[in-house]
Amino acid sequence: MNNSLKNKIVYETIDFVIFLVVFCITEAIIDLVMGWDLWNLSSRTTSQVMTVICIACGVNGLVFTFIGRYRSKRNQKKIDEKYGKLFDEAGI
Repeated sequence: MNNSLKNKIVYETIDFVIFLVVFCITEAIIDLVMGWDLWNLSSRTTSQVMTVICIACGVNGLVFTFIGRYRSKRNQKKIDEKYGKLFDEAGI
């Protein structure tokens, strides 16, 4: 297995764990703010469940937007460090 594939698997696993953690934290915050029972999931209506899912997915979208920006900047920095001299010599 090459190094690139290993890195991709590691990043995808980390992303999945981050998704679950953010989802659970968001759900707990919504439950506390709305005054719903955190552990009695069967007492919720369909609209309450859909509200929690939609808000939690929105929060996850924001979190992964910032993660993507950070990774993009970090990867661009690595590319600049690796190929910067080559681009400067070529006049690009």
